[in-house]
Amino acid sequence: MPKNRIFGVTTAVSGGSSSYRKVPPKGHFAVYVGPDDKTAKRFVVPMCVLKNEVFQKLLDKAAEEYGFDSGRSSKLVIPCDELAFRRLIASIGACEHASTCSH
Repeated sequence: MPKNRIFGVTTAVSGGSSSYRKVPPKGHFAVYVGPDDKTAKRFVVPMCVLKNEVFQKLLDKAAEEYGFDSGRSSKLVIPCDELAFRRLIASIGACEHASTCSH
């Protein structure tokens, strides 16, 4: 299964291989991006994206749509188009490159 890297972000199709269920590296966390947790792609992103206002709004949208019911799934699924998410992460990366975010 192919992996891609953008701004310190590793992506892989969720589901298949257990090798993609590893714990993210220190300073990163995994999110699944797509219309639902069955077809979403896994992104491992640096913690510094949590400071971004647009990313925070995506998390709010995820909470509204899916809630935070631990019995449902342990995945953090963000209901967002993958291309839009990649663009957001890339734009955050451009901004964070000059800040204290280490990736």
